[in-house]
Amino acid sequence: MSFRIIAKRLAISVTFATMLPVMNAAQAAQSLTIPQIQGAGSTSSFVGRTVKTRGVVTLVRKVRGDTILYVQDTVGDNDANTSDAISVSVNSPGDIKPGDLVDVEGQVTEVASGANNLSVTSISPAIVKKGGQVTLPAPIVIDEGGRLPPTQAIAGATSRTGIGFFESLEGMRVEIRNAVVTGPTNDHGELWVVGDDGRHATGMNSYGGITATPGDLNPERVQIQLEKPFVDPAAYQLKVGDKIPSVAGVIDYSFGNFELVATNAAAAIPAIYPSTSPLESGPDFLTVGSYNVENLDPKKEVLALVYDKKEIDDDIGDGRFKNIAEHIVSVLGAPDIMALQEIQDNDGAEISDIVAADVTLKTLATAIRDAGGPTYKWIDVPPKDDEEGGQPGGNIRVAFLYQPAKAETIAGKTIRIEDPSFAATRLPLAVSFRIGGKVATVVNVHWSSKGGSDPLYGTVQPPRDGTVAKRSEQARAVQAFLRTLPVEEPVIVVGDFNTFWYEEPLQVLTGGLPAFENLTLRDQAAERFSYNFEGNAQALDHALVSSNASARAEFRTFHVNSLFPEAQQMSDHDPKVVRLRLQN
Repeated sequence: MSFRIIAKRLAISVTFATMLPVMNAAQAAQSLTIPQIQGAGSTSSFVGRTVKTRGVVTLVRKVRGDTILYVQDTVGDNDANTSDAISVSVNSPGDIKPGDLVDVEGQVTEVASGANNLSVTSISPAIVKKGGQVTLPAPIVIDEGGRLPPTQAIAGATSRTGIGFFESLEGMRVEIRNAVVTGPTNDHGELWVVGDDGRHATGMNSYGGITATPGDLNPERVQIQLEKPFVDPAAYQLKVGDKIPSVAGVIDYSFGNFELVATNAAAAIPAIYPSTSPLESGPDFLTVGSYNVENLDPKKEVLALVYDKKEIDDDIGDGRFKNIAEHIVSVLGAPDIMALQEIQDNDGAEISDIVAADVTLKTLATAIRDAGGPTYKWIDVPPKDDEEGGQPGGNIRVAFLYQPAKAETIAGKTIRIEDPSFAATRLPLAVSFRIGGKVATVVNVHWSSKGGSDPLYGTVQPPRDGTVAKRSEQARAVQAFLRTLPVEEPVIVVGDFNTFWYEEPLQVLTGGLPAFENLTLRDQAAERFSYNFEGNAQALDHALVSSNASARAEFRTFHVNSLFPEAQQMSDHDPKVVRLRLQN
């Protein structure tokens, strides 16, 4: 869900410095090398002290309005546990440029970009004097031929964990060779890679990405920050699996992640994906698709009616309705039933009393028909205004499209599953359909998001999932409803669970009675994904089938979004399709 990512960024956008002791202005500055200032720990032991040091400027950059010099010791201390570089904040850089040898005097600080974020050792404020030009230090190669990053543990002070490894390179020049993209370029100019074509990485999938699995959140991923005037993000709108023969820059930390601020990069080599065919329906089958369509609405919002201009979008003008319709028809094979998540009301993010989504659903149904698909009917039970979470004013909900020639709704069998655990979250919608002489129930869910969870590279270790307990209660509520259904009729539960396949909420739902199989588990562990977050492929969308029918079920995930740059995505989720044979 892109809204929670935006909210996370907004929440930590203010820079602050750690509290410092009041120093005697007459205290003499202590002369130290940069490695001595950095030390082997995550924070400097000289915080609050005034120091003098010397190094070569490797990069001059604006960071949230401040001018930052990245200064590296020309020799280093040959200790892999200490960084040889430091960031220096100056009021005015003058004509200082990379390659300048500089003398720096100022106070050592630890600067964090938000709550629960790690700090960056800095000299701020600083007085900088030039002393000639020198050759830049050779970059440290990350991966083969240099330093191999850890592949499993995130937390820990040593260089064999993700935090320790990147802390030891803080501010230094580095290079990644044969980088393969694991997280596509987003709208902030960020992408994620692993080096050496992923040969030393664990969890690589068949598309060139890297997948989160139990106990392994892939610290070998490196975030690349692309920005003008160094490397133009527009020239590197890359998808998962694309390769960059070489990318170099300096290591920094921002928004809960270490990052390589790229100063140069080779031309990318595009990946080619295998084709995926749809699961076709027919008289002997029922096909059920599931698609989180990410805040879909037919209205370009009026500025005066939204909280912020960033809430304005034009899903029709941007082609989202058209392209999502083409996904449903040409990629998914026009399933008999489509379970949709994040359908917004008719005026989108505008703050109003409108909760109906009939225009939204009609617009999508018309786009599907125009794309050569069937004429779908829709099912929508509107929520109460501003009660179920999501983008302010949007009233997102789950809804259905269905082909009336194949499936009929049954009177009294369209039910919203209510429970206190769904407060401020979308209520699941269960609909029983008659298909020929058979009855099948489809439950469409959109559980609480992981928004508000701690960053992987943060001060709280292990990171806390802020809503896992709530999602477990939502799983129990859905399970209680499932127990009310006739045991002989097949049931399919689909949607955006916001839960990995190995986490407690899904274990609750599949581990009790009635028994269900999570079809996601039929794929190899590295292939279980429908979403990409910070370069980690992960499964948030699932398809569960009751045990009385799971032997007759097939499923497929269609990677039409998560692999591609954010600017090209129609949603941040990939859709799935379940095909159920109606007869034994």
